[in-house]
Amino acid sequence: MPPVPSTTTARPAKSAVSPPAVTLRKLWLVGFGKVPAVLMQNSGLGTCLNALISLNMIYCQPCFLIVSWRGYHGKDAPEHLVMGEVMPRFLDTMKIPHRTLSEKTAIDDLKWLAETFMKQRIPVALLITKGVVKGLHP
Repeated sequence: MPPVPSTTTARPAKSAVSPPAVTLRKLWLVGFGKVPAVLMQNSGLGTCLNALISLNMIYCQPCFLIVSWRGYHGKDAPEHLVMGEVMPRFLDTMKIPHRTLSEKTAIDDLKWLAETFMKQRIPVALLITKGVVKGLHP
C-alpha cells in the first residue's frame, strides 16, 4: 500500500461508476482520515447497495451520500420513474437516514446531516431535487 500523504493536498479519487466510488471513499476515510462524500444519481444508489451495506453499515464506516433524486414526483425520463417513486422507502428499508434538501430549510438540513453522521457513524443521505441548488440540475 502506498504511503499516506502527510499534507492536506491529497485529492480524492474520482470514479464514474458508483460502487467503486463508495469503495474509494472508504479507502479515503481509512487512509487519510477525511470524511468521504459520494455524489450520485439515485440510480447509482441502487448499484452501490452491496458496498454500502458490506463496508459502511456493518463496519460503521460513515460517508455522506449526496443523491440527485431523479424521477421525483413522476417528473423525469421513464427510466427514472420507478426509482424516483420508491426512493424514500428504499433508503428506509436499507436503514440509511435521509433528508430532502429544501431551499427554505437548507441550514437545518445540513445541520441534521452533520449531526446524524457524527452520532450514528453510518452512511447518511441528502436527497437533492431538480432546481433546489441553483446551477446544479440533477
